[in-house]
Amino acid sequence: MPLCIVLMFSACASVPLGTMLRFSTFDEEDFAAIDPQQLSVRIFLADPQAIGEGPVFLNLLLETSGQPFIGNYQMAPSRSFRDEQSSGWFGPAVTGTTYQFELTPAQVLEFRRLQQEMLNTAVEHMTISVNFPPLTTDPEEARVWVFLALDDKRDYITLVDGARVQIDYDQE
Repeated sequence: MPLCIVLMFSACASVPLGTMLRFSTFDEEDFAAIDPQQLSVRIFLADPQAIGEGPVFLNLLLETSGQPFIGNYQMAPSRSFRDEQSSGWFGPAVTGTTYQFELTPAQVLEFRRLQQEMLNTAVEHMTISVNFPPLTTDPEEARVWVFLALDDKRDYITLVDGARVQIDYDQE
């Protein structure tokens, strides 16, 4: 049983250009306008991988000229379903499972608290990450897609697009 899994992504190689452009203009007003009850994360894992038992977290780091604002929000599973993802322009579709997560009511309140703290602060840099528990098998490599919805009126934003993830198991 692995005690620690380290996922190593190759920098921005799996982050779509459209995602980088969309967030390049994202500011504190956009952040304040998010309805945390509509925030949603989807994680797609190619077969035969599956997410193991344990919490999923949405992590935010908002860097300002003063102190950074950090938010770590545990998400609750809302549904999972069989799905396919594109593996590129020339590759076949990849079959797997999509897992969807939402903020719990308590985490919605915490997110709103962070939004209030940020109202009069200029955000210089924002980092978004999603942490999820170990996979149900012990692969050396897996394919991962991660999506974020900021509201229920627009499509999911692709954060990670089919990254081949090298997994190292630390037996500390």
